[in-house]
Amino acid sequence: MKINDFLIYELFNYFINLTKEKYLCHVFCISSDSLFIEKVYNEAMLDGRAKYVLVDDFDKNGKYEGIDYDKVINALSLFKKEYVIDEYKIDEDTKEFLVKRNILFLNPIEEILRPQSYLVWNAIKRVL
Repeated sequence: MKINDFLIYELFNYFINLTKEKYLCHVFCISSDSLFIEKVYNEAMLDGRAKYVLVDDFDKNGKYEGIDYDKVINALSLFKKEYVIDEYKIDEDTKEFLVKRNILFLNPIEEILRPQSYLVWNAIKRVL
């Protein structure tokens, strides 16, 4: 990301200075965009200087709190051929789960659901 001559890399180098050279603090960077994190990790040369920790919504059994895994798969499979669906095709708990995790976008005025982006939609189609 080029902002003021690659500001993001300067920021991460500043974090490295604070944590690894001056031992003043720990820095936590959180993003749902794993491609961004990978790019920053590799290009800012953070290997050996930073740890990548996956925070996942699913437990060890592949289930999430309240609804079973099959409901999520069935809901996402509705997007294999359609980018936009009627919001009432997915039960409320599953819809809430997917919207809160930024997988789906709910437009309550038009009563539709769609993936958060075309990138997410392509991922859904490829995985399912």
